[in-house]
Amino acid sequence: MGQDGPVGTTVRRAGPEEWRLLRDLRLAALREAPEAFGSTFEREASFSDDQWGPWLAPLEWFVADAADRPVGLVGLTEVAGRPGRCEILSMWVAPEARRQGIGAVLIGAAREWAAGRGASVFTLGVADGNERGRRFYERLGFSPTGAREPLHSDPGRCTNEYTLAI
Repeated sequence: MGQDGPVGTTVRRAGPEEWRLLRDLRLAALREAPEAFGSTFEREASFSDDQWGPWLAPLEWFVADAADRPVGLVGLTEVAGRPGRCEILSMWVAPEARRQGIGAVLIGAAREWAAGRGASVFTLGVADGNERGRRFYERLGFSPTGAREPLHSDPGRCTNEYTLAI
């Protein structure tokens, strides 16, 4: 069940058997945009094959494919102890595929999944200095809550919480 995005793009749910693909996309994201994530390329590149499956498994993953190759992903989860909330924990589109609507289609697939689970609100964190990400999420209707917390990969910076009604 894939969703159609921009011409030639499909967004689909990725299962745990695709852990190598998800690993490769996650590492590409961390390498290309280290300022946008709470982890680092060095940390996650050191994971063994046995660690990747359990690390990826708690999240729901959607992958965008364009021209028969993966160009983006989004990972989200239901928030424990907060009924009706889903949190986007990883979002990335390859630089060559940006500004084509792929990110919006990835968020749409995640939103559809979350709504199917009874969620009414998305949350996510945008790191200080990630202006491209902030503008993207605001264009999609996300609003800042004012809540902030230190970024795990760089405690001198913070993430800013954003929400969106589903």
